[in-house]
Amino acid sequence: MTFEEVVEEFNRRTAEVEPLLILTRDSGLQARAVDELQSYHAILEIYRAHAEAQGAENPANILLGFKSVVSGLAEELNLYRLLKLEEPDRAWDALIRAQAGFDAALRAHRSFDYLRPKAERLRQLERATIYTRILLKSAMASSVPSQDSGQQFGTERLAPTIGAGWGWAPRSLASP
Repeated sequence: MTFEEVVEEFNRRTAEVEPLLILTRDSGLQARAVDELQSYHAILEIYRAHAEAQGAENPANILLGFKSVVSGLAEELNLYRLLKLEEPDRAWDALIRAQAGFDAALRAHRSFDYLRPKAERLRQLERATIYTRILLKSAMASSVPSQDSGQQFGTERLAPTIGAGWGWAPRSLASP
């Protein structure tokens, strides 16, 4: 496969994934896309190693960038899937890995400068999410009275629930 064909394949595959990078897309489609991206990542490594062995530094760096973009896309898809599964801690990790993938592509070659807005959007998502996480933890710590404070909330207390709205829902004191 020529380098131009590899570039065309990369562009085709990433274009196919882009419509799935939304929280409301089907999780099954997102999971299949992650599997395909992971397989494609391994193929790109073979091409990159071949270019490096031939001393083709520029193509090797571009292929390294391709691998990084593919990793970033797979992790961004995982982010949305994990949020839907109500696994916020794992989703947070996927967000950080997605950022790392796009940042690595930006460092790999100047041709990936078009990713700067995407990387910034993920950083904005991180900032919004970190403040939400801090507020949730702070609210939990301050809203649950100590056992000897004498405060009563009846038979319910507030507990965080992740999912629709990242809101608060009552939880029985009897529950663990």
